[in-house]
Amino acid sequence: MNVTLDLAEKLDVDPQKHFNEIRTLQQLSKGLMSLATGIRRREQRYEALAKVANFSFFGGTSDEEVDDLNLVACIFHWFGVSAINHARLVGFIRGLELNLFARADLKDKTKFKDISKAVKAYVESVSELSSVLIWRNKVAGHFAITDPWHDDNIATLNMSVMFPVTMDNGFYNVGGTNLTIQNAAGVHVSAMPMWSVTKVFESLLPRYWPDVKFVTVEPQAPKEQPT
Repeated sequence: MNVTLDLAEKLDVDPQKHFNEIRTLQQLSKGLMSLATGIRRREQRYEALAKVANFSFFGGTSDEEVDDLNLVACIFHWFGVSAINHARLVGFIRGLELNLFARADLKDKTKFKDISKAVKAYVESVSELSSVLIWRNKVAGHFAITDPWHDDNIATLNMSVMFPVTMDNGFYNVGGTNLTIQNAAGVHVSAMPMWSVTKVFESLLPRYWPDVKFVTVEPQAPKEQPT
């Protein structure tokens, strides 16, 4: 029985042809669901406030909250890396299915660039992950300041290691704050897009996991009625 890896692409494949890759996709899917659920449950503390006011918070008001925000920041790292790895692996299988390359090409180093190019093109076509991809490349995959590219300005390099998390209208985000640096060369603004784990995960459900129900609140046992 075939499995659908990308509903938008109508990518239906025989799982036996790609056993290892699909097993890894299952692992990543489980992890992404867990990370998104963990963030959403934290966000629910702000639901009532979000219904009556626009607000933005940066930092914590207690040692416990600061400590938890450190974990939230790590979850964005883990989610960003895993989400892009998931898309890359789907892109790899897609390349095989469309005969853009073959498994035999893995034995020929002259074909490696063609494989990478096809996978990269697929990932860049997944618009739901466009902001996550930048975050992965500049922060989660490696901090830009540790591996600067020619197109990285000084603000982006410094922002890559600054605490990124804000709470905005009931959702945790990264990229909610920008860094501006002015020097002799001009004014430089960091190039970190704003995105939410919860919103990105929900946007990916129709494409990758249409049957998944994003349950964010554990069911409670009914209260005992007085007799």
